[in-house]
Amino acid sequence: MELFIILLCVGAVVWLISSEKKEEEEKARKKAQAAAAQSARLAQVTDPSWMSTEIIRAVQSSDAHHLEATAAELPKWPIRDPLVQSARCLLRLHAGTGVAERAAVPRALTDEVRAGAASAMTALSLVTVKVVSLARFFGYDWRQLPEEPRLLLERDASRLHRIGEAADALHHNLGVAMAAGSTAHEADTAGRHMLALAETIRELSQGMEEE
Repeated sequence: MELFIILLCVGAVVWLISSEKKEEEEKARKKAQAAAAQSARLAQVTDPSWMSTEIIRAVQSSDAHHLEATAAELPKWPIRDPLVQSARCLLRLHAGTGVAERAAVPRALTDEVRAGAASAMTALSLVTVKVVSLARFFGYDWRQLPEEPRLLLERDASRLHRIGEAADALHHNLGVAMAAGSTAHEADTAGRHMLALAETIRELSQGMEEE
């Protein structure tokens, strides 16, 4: 009987040690997985091409949550707010264009809106690449950037702000055209405004691409 009790105690100790070992191994495995995931995430958010692609993908798929999550990884520089705000405006415009087209807004107008939005997204992509690249090059502290790059980014920020304003105005005029109907005077006025705004967006965007 005593031998049985001793064996039972030994077995319990062995089981306890084995369980603790397995628990430690599981914790170590999860920790390694978390570290690997964090490393992969860091590699992504410091990759200019990846960040640019993901922000544009979020805009084109009308995925506001993904846009906010990705944009949150951008350097905390003054240009981040106008960059993100213009992306939000373009997301709304991109989503609204499809709705307006289904609501009988003339295809010629929605095609112009899409062309303007596409040009703006190209500019947005280029600025995102620029910002992430500069952060990797100079560091993520805005104060570490030399004066000339800061001034150039401030100019980009101003243009992105104007692109966002024009995109919001385009979105508004799409709504007016939808409410007015295809033959109303208000629809014609909204159409003229849309053409002018789309051209403004293209001009601002192309200016950024050419510099």
